[in-house]
Amino acid sequence: MSSNIPFRRSDKGSGTLLTSRPPQVNLLPPEARAARAFGVVRRLLVYAMLGSVVLSVAIGLYAVTQENAAARALAAEEERTQELLAQQAQYSEVPTVLAVLADARFVREFGMATDVDWPKHLRAIAAVLPEDVSLDRLTVETNAPLVALSDPQSVLSEPGAARITFGTRSSVVQDTVALLDALENLPGFRDAFFTQHPVTELDGSVFYEVEATVELDPIIYSGRFVEAEEDEEYAGATEEDASDDEGDE
Repeated sequence: MSSNIPFRRSDKGSGTLLTSRPPQVNLLPPEARAARAFGVVRRLLVYAMLGSVVLSVAIGLYAVTQENAAARALAAEEERTQELLAQQAQYSEVPTVLAVLADARFVREFGMATDVDWPKHLRAIAAVLPEDVSLDRLTVETNAPLVALSDPQSVLSEPGAARITFGTRSSVVQDTVALLDALENLPGFRDAFFTQHPVTELDGSVFYEVEATVELDPIIYSGRFVEAEEDEEYAGATEEDASDDEGDE
């Protein structure tokens, strides 16, 4: 049997045999030292396994907590969805009513697109007549949404948005040129001409008649049945144009 008897030198490195530590002998066999080392490794493995188990349990508990929270959130959203559907059912007829209103507005705008404020324009004609001239008869023709205005009697005129034919009566010969010029100076009026200028006697009284026709441009349309949003957009565009003009100046 052999044994290793290692001798350790003094810590100072320069001591003598009298001052050095006594020699130490390790009599444990290699198997004992290996068993001791294995025991250390085994304890480390046990600690690692315990740590893995604890970590797995913690992860499992966290996953379960998150699943429960998600399930509660889903249940709350489903309940809110049901409430919204119940509220929506109360207003189920609203889209139908809105569609009917939109159709009615469209029909009204389409049918009244050629609406004209005739009293205003007839007062304008009366205002340009001389004092001794009276309005005897009047006929109005206008475009309709599906019916165009007939061609004018004058080949030099183009059809307008509307046409007014009227007759005047006076006791003296009328200045037809001045009358036609006054008509064409009215807003939206153009291509005024007279068709006949007869002399008529009634009950012993002689008077002069003039029949005139004038074409009217689309600017005479009232636009009273146009939606307010379109009017606001037009007003906004007009303000922008005005501001641009001021900037240019």
